[in-house]
Amino acid sequence: MTRHAFAALAVLLVTAMTSLAGATPAVAQQPAAEGVVRGRVTMASAGAALEGAAEVELIILEGSQATGSVKAPVTNGAYEARVPASATRTYVPRLNYQRVDYFGDPVRFTGAEREVARDFTVYATTDRADVLRLIQTIATVIGIDPEQGQIGILREDVVAVTGDRVYTGGASGITLRIPAPEGATEASEEDGRGTLANGVLTVTTPVRPGEASSIITSYLVKYDPAVDRYRLRVTV
Repeated sequence: MTRHAFAALAVLLVTAMTSLAGATPAVAQQPAAEGVVRGRVTMASAGAALEGAAEVELIILEGSQATGSVKAPVTNGAYEARVPASATRTYVPRLNYQRVDYFGDPVRFTGAEREVARDFTVYATTDRADVLRLIQTIATVIGIDPEQGQIGILREDVVAVTGDRVYTGGASGITLRIPAPEGATEASEEDGRGTLANGVLTVTTPVRPGEASSIITSYLVKYDPAVDRYRLRVTV
């Protein structure tokens, strides 16, 4: 090896050793502390008891994006879930009992507290339509397009249930059948569900006991712009 080559190698070795000596060792990211979400599930319908297997699901939100969930079984009317107590996460408790969704207040571990209680009150279900009563119906025109000959209509049916059971519509799951306005080409529930067939919109939203519920539906209706007149008939 020539003197120049040896000198070059020595410089490389010194540079490498200097880089290693000055390197900051990687620090392993510490996992988030563990948080606990627990609670009880109580049946509020007289003469009914909790039936079948149930579980509480904690829906994980990172910002506004759902990224997963953690599930915990309900045993003897209680549940417990252990999750990372990350300050960047929000957990939304959800319980589906007899096809009805119940939601608890969102959970965030932003302080020193690491244990949070979220209880659920659930109801038995009924398919007896005579427990359902209509309080009022309001139809609102929300837009008119004379060039296309279209009208946008928003309808609100305020309904209530007599007794202490959730009306679910039975095996079909249909809780309301709403005659659509004449000329309706599109119709849906507020959350995008519902089926329009033969001029009738079928609604599958369960109606809970207690306070009155608002069932919001929307319609796109065709009319003849040459006539420039449309008669809206609201059928309940």
